[in-house]
Amino acid sequence: MKLKFFIAASIFAVTSCNEIKEEDNVPTSKIEILTSLEETEDSAKKEISESAKIIAVEKPILIARGTEPGWYAEFTKGHLRLLLNNGEDSVHLDHDFASIATEKIYKSAIVEKSDKVNIAIGITIENKECTEGGSGEKRDRSITIKYNNALYKGCAYLNK
Repeated sequence: MKLKFFIAASIFAVTSCNEIKEEDNVPTSKIEILTSLEETEDSAKKEISESAKIIAVEKPILIARGTEPGWYAEFTKGHLRLLLNNGEDSVHLDHDFASIATEKIYKSAIVEKSDKVNIAIGITIENKECTEGGSGEKRDRSITIKYNNALYKGCAYLNK
């Protein structure tokens, strides 16, 4: 019985390995190869240019972060990008943050109401030294953000 099983398994293994598979998208001539390479380059260039537009929108003025739970914020002259709860939640907010780098104590209470989302956020940034909890790096500003009845504390620095 074992011998019959071994022989059957061997025959199956040998015959299944010799099966020829045809690929539908394999170019067969030089023209097809060159055409497929050209299409790939064009689509790659398009993806890179789209990514560059997103990245080049605006350089952050101030970057802030904190721990427990982990959060990260980028302030530009006209926008806030805030990632909360270790990246599970995010807030994007258009607001004038041009004075964020020059004020000794920056305070802002922002309330935005729309048919889709209601946002209430409080931001306080002070020019006092702060040590980041995770890395131990010294930063020149401390920051507190209040959002959804939760308080997020951390450190901030000017992005030069």
